[in-house]
Amino acid sequence: MFNKPTGFPKSDNIVFGNDLIILFQNGSKTAFVKLYDTYAPSLLGAISRIINDKHEAETILQKSFGTVWQNRKQYNPEKERIFTWLVKIARLTCSKLKVEGKSKCNEIKESINLVYACNVKEYLFEKQRREGRGFTSGIEKKYAEALDLIYFKDFTFADAAAHLNIPVSILRSDLVSAIKKLQGTALA
Repeated sequence: MFNKPTGFPKSDNIVFGNDLIILFQNGSKTAFVKLYDTYAPSLLGAISRIINDKHEAETILQKSFGTVWQNRKQYNPEKERIFTWLVKIARLTCSKLKVEGKSKCNEIKESINLVYACNVKEYLFEKQRREGRGFTSGIEKKYAEALDLIYFKDFTFADAAAHLNIPVSILRSDLVSAIKKLQGTALA
């Protein structure tokens, strides 16, 4: 499932409540583990509703709790409940990673555009307009689906790779080859 923070003591002897929050804010690792034990399953559920990939959701949970630990002194129990604060951090972590993923996807698309000295998305749209939905018939089905996901449905490379169960690095290099094949030997 998800990994409990390592290097921290067991949390069995901590009473939950204001004492836990005070201990947590003062750097008690035992209190942090109790907080994790109490809220990690619920937070993972909330994250999983935003991120469909189980592994990525678990990674976000770990990053969220890292942020929680780093920012523990900023928590104000008079302003909001601890769970509300934890959910805000988890959602912010999800948003940051989605933006980073889209940014990385745009970098990959730009590098592919540079390889072909054209806007590949415009090229694919025009090719589809001229030849119809079967314009990708000359390449493997999984790469035709990847082109559709990335360039027509705005998936990130990471999302498309996860959907197709292909590592991102392999998808990128194979997609370059697939686009070359679609363009023919003139630009290959």
